[in-house]
Amino acid sequence: MPTRTRLVCTTLAVCAWLLVACTAPDSTPPPSATGSGSGIGAPTPAPAAGDALRFWHTQTQDYEQALKDIVAEYNAQPGVLPVEATYIGNYDQLFEKVRAGLQSSDPAARPDLAVAYESMVAEYYAAGAVRDIEPFVNKPETGLDAASLADIYPAFLAMNRFPQYENKLLSFPFTKSVLMMYVNLDLLQEAGVNVPTTWDELYDAATKIRAKHPDMKPLSYFKDASALDAIFLSFGAELLKADGSAGFDSPAAVEALTYLDKLVSEKLIYEPTSKDLQTSDFVSGKCAFFFRSSNARPDLVEAVGDSFAWDATGLPHKVGVEPVTVLFGANIALFASTPEREEGAWQFIKYFASAEVTARWAAATGYLPVRASALATRTAKDYLAAAPQNQRALDIMGQAVPEPNVSGWQDVRRALDKAHMDVMNQLAAPTKIASELDTTADAALAAAKTP
Repeated sequence: MPTRTRLVCTTLAVCAWLLVACTAPDSTPPPSATGSGSGIGAPTPAPAAGDALRFWHTQTQDYEQALKDIVAEYNAQPGVLPVEATYIGNYDQLFEKVRAGLQSSDPAARPDLAVAYESMVAEYYAAGAVRDIEPFVNKPETGLDAASLADIYPAFLAMNRFPQYENKLLSFPFTKSVLMMYVNLDLLQEAGVNVPTTWDELYDAATKIRAKHPDMKPLSYFKDASALDAIFLSFGAELLKADGSAGFDSPAAVEALTYLDKLVSEKLIYEPTSKDLQTSDFVSGKCAFFFRSSNARPDLVEAVGDSFAWDATGLPHKVGVEPVTVLFGANIALFASTPEREEGAWQFIKYFASAEVTARWAAATGYLPVRASALATRTAKDYLAAAPQNQRALDIMGQAVPEPNVSGWQDVRRALDKAHMDVMNQLAAPTKIASELDTTADAALAAAKTP
């Protein structure tokens, strides 16, 4: 789907969401999670039917507890195949554990469900490990009817369809979010500047803030492949060309890296050692800006309190380039096992995507609900009324585009991490960093196509 089409779909989805919020009743009960086996595909060895479904995830702390609460309520329903949610580590660690499990002869060494970025799902499918979810969705008695399917944001579903594999629905929306810029409004007011919308304005604001606070590096930038992708897009660069090759050798990509290099040279940007430190720096007034997923908002609302005025907005963009940000977050992949376990896994996915449950998950974590009707629930209404920043992600959803979901992009993300390290430490000129990134990315994409 072309980028412009994605943007139109997302914008229409937001309008539908807001309309539903104004007209629908306060709550929607989650669907029944019972159902018979689907018989889809040839079964692979699996544990006994009575064993709990293994759901591998990356959530920690309060987010993990919110997930466990939802799982416990699901398991309390009669007739369901219970789910066991297990924290594995970060996304890279989970990816490696899944890949190792696929090589094992022990079926218990792999999950029934796992969170995954699109690039991971593409590799799992190439290995024959995950199911096409479309047949489960279309099953008359236990799938989703047309109205329910239309209620899920089209852009979210589009992220889970893989043109490389006949546009199959190989995963389902789970933790959707957008990349945002968080700003300390008090520091901006003190410096006499507005919230920047372009990269030129951000540079000007950072310079004036630093003039007021000589020891401050105003922009905190934690290493993140998706953030660097968003910066490339905001300068007008392509991530993936029409011929399937990477787009990091373009003048726009070099300009983006040159901009970051300039911020480093003038000590206007720094890299914290962790996201927790980045948050604490912002809360304590040690930086004026930082980039992070929209799901950082709930923690900030609590941590900042009334100590200073702050807000969240879209990423800056180059003058002449339309505002853009990355629509990202993990999905749920359904792994091949037996018909009974696969159907049980699908029923949990369907339950998690129900209006009330996705609204609760969004309110607890700051992720976006996957359904338009979620805003009609009392849970979502209370969440949006609790703080003005909770609305901001909805305001910029129309600017958000997904990252490539082709096989090999997971290795490209590692190359992006290296490029980030190189530019932040000024280990090479921006032109060289862009060239090496493009070469490495092309090699990874080509290797993924090799049988």
